[in-house]
Amino acid sequence: MNTRAIAVLCILVAHVPTGLNAQPGTVAFHNLVRAKSLRCLFDHGTAGRWDSTGVILEPIRYGDSSSVIFVGIDPKTLTARFPADRGGGTLQVVPTGRSLTLIEEDSIAGVNITTVFGRYRPGSTTEFLAVHSRHAAGVLGGLPLPVQYHGVCRAAT
Repeated sequence: MNTRAIAVLCILVAHVPTGLNAQPGTVAFHNLVRAKSLRCLFDHGTAGRWDSTGVILEPIRYGDSSSVIFVGIDPKTLTARFPADRGGGTLQVVPTGRSLTLIEEDSIAGVNITTVFGRYRPGSTTEFLAVHSRHAAGVLGGLPLPVQYHGVCRAAT
């Protein structure tokens, strides 16, 4: 990468707002960073698996329970939790200037990442666009199983 490209990248990164107080100017983003809980619905996605020819992508459905719920989103500690009836685990919240990313570290399977964008689904004023990724590390010596789902989240303040 040349010096000019590095300088431009540094300028861009320096001007990206961070933290839950970032205000890029959209009503959706403002509502997202004020949310104390999110209920996310995912339906379809894609799973990757490897064989001798490379990675194979296959369409999949989310499963029996199509919702993921995050509660106790705390702008000071940058943490959130799953409700007690869903395990009660703590997640790390990573805000950017345009989204909130919630990261769950699963000591057995790997990492689960949900990004909720500060943009509403077209035609909606309550459903944020969202992506949920599972990065399963290969339980019991198996191959890794990456999965990504697409859906929406609703906020409750």
